[in-house]
Amino acid sequence: DQLIKNKTNIVNKRNVTKNIYVDSLEGEITVKSAPQEVIIDIMGMSERTDIIKSIVYECVISPNLKDKELHKAFDCLEPSDIVFKLFTVAEAGMISDIIANISGAQNKVKIIDEVKN
Repeated sequence: DQLIKNKTNIVNKRNVTKNIYVDSLEGEITVKSAPQEVIIDIMGMSERTDIIKSIVYECVISPNLKDKELHKAFDCLEPSDIVFKLFTVAEAGMISDIIANISGAQNKVKIIDEVKN
């Protein structure tokens, strides 16, 4: 019953957007919390730069990093290459940290009672 009562709150925590000011762009971008599928895909990656690139590419909603004209204008071989064409590595890392935070990566799960055999 408690889960049903908290459904709206639970769903809303997974659908968060934030505006972020980025110095190198001299403007704001809008990011959204990462969908569960994106988080699962990222969990399988070992390189930090791949993780950053993927989460930023998938979760920046404005400007639209998936725009084909943008990729063409910046000579991207792969669509996700736009991340490091627009943002410095440090900026992309900070953006991915913010996305992780609003996606619940900072939430904790704790053991409250050990099960005895």
